Amino acid sequence: MSGKRVLLISYYFPPLGGAGISRPRAIFRHLTQFGYDCHVLTVKPVLYRVYEPELLDGLDTSRIFRSGSRDPSRIMYLLGARHLSTRSADKSRAITKKFFPDAKAGWIKPAIKLAKRLCKKYQYDLIVSTSPPISAHLVAQKLHNEFDIPWVADFTDFWVSKKAEDYFNSERRVVQAKKLLREIKEDSDSVVAVNASCGEYVGAASIIPNCYDSDFVNLWNLPASDETFTIGVFGTISNLTPIEPLLKVLQQIREKQKNVFDRIKVLQVGQVDVEWLSRQLSAYALHGIFDVRQYQSRAAAIKLLAQSSVFYIGIASDSGFGITPGRVFTLLASGRPLLAYAPSGSEIDKIVAKNKNSLRFDDSTINKASEFVCRQAERFFSGDLSFNIVPDDVAQFSSERMAEKFARLFDEVLGK
Repeated sequence: MSGKRVLLISYYFPPLGGAGISRPRAIFRHLTQFGYDCHVLTVKPVLYRVYEPELLDGLDTSRIFRSGSRDPSRIMYLLGARHLSTRSADKSRAITKKFFPDAKAGWIKPAIKLAKRLCKKYQYDLIVSTSPPISAHLVAQKLHNEFDIPWVADFTDFWVSKKAEDYFNSERRVVQAKKLLREIKEDSDSVVAVNASCGEYVGAASIIPNCYDSDFVNLWNLPASDETFTIGVFGTISNLTPIEPLLKVLQQIREKQKNVFDRIKVLQVGQVDVEWLSRQLSAYALHGIFDVRQYQSRAAAIKLLAQSSVFYIGIASDSGFGITPGRVFTLLASGRPLLAYAPSGSEIDKIVAKNKNSLRFDDSTINKASEFVCRQAERFFSGDLSFNIVPDDVAQFSSERMAEKFARLFDEVLGK
């Protein structure tokens, strides 16, 4: 192992699953390739929406350290709860806003207690904390100040899916949040963010985008049938990541090009409130073409979604301007075109604009989106739609390249 040792502080880490796990897992998985021995400080088992214990396969679990916690998710797990439904998660958000800086505040003290022992034993050269939750930065801040260890604060979101002023209902909390963000910027040695919008908000000097997981990219293959044109929908569907824009596109295709519509299928893989989705499908009379598979493990999801010839991704226009879901890089690695519902100038728009085969649309350009789908379908039926797995311009977003960017940033911090 290298003489340079990093402690990564991340509440979300396998066996917890979902898109938010990819960034810390990639840092831990690949840093050794670039001269760093990485340890992880995370939480003991908690109640969560999805679990992917297989993501621990091949990792050196002796370098993963787990502390207790007094946050609601940990307490519910200790009381015997194991599965958190999407509906329950949505309902709990109003309650979690009572905690500061977030619902994981009960993890801070137990995490610091374990982290102090780790710092004394392993003499870390650098600490990196990743949020959400912001609580992870408070753990790192304590260690940074007490042990004088260089600290990199990584933001993958503004606060918790939204900016602090949109997240908290209390002006007092918003003021506290802004003050805390300033303290993190001033106290840390470097602030890094997942995209430019997030970076501007938190005062990041560096931008390191999310990644696709190189461990799974070889599972993409070509659709086996030319009879059905499949539109893939991957990841959580919610008010923040809406499905209704796609339903409007399909409705228009049914009205204007019924011959194409009759050969379309939509394959959904990811977290969703099935009853909520069913009501939306009923409103547009689209139950017949939807294949709802719900959540699948990462490998199973890609194998299923390989049937797709185009992918849809939706970001709410009122709150999604600065969001870059990790799944977008997984979808780009598939080589398929993206149909993205997103605000003009948003972070998703910036990504789609660089992909000549993809299209961004909004409520004013439903016609354009339906024409795009029909063109892709007609090319597919004629055998003219081909895919290049991991196109050259997408390779820069691999999990290895992301870890390398972090390593270079660590080199800069330690060289100061």
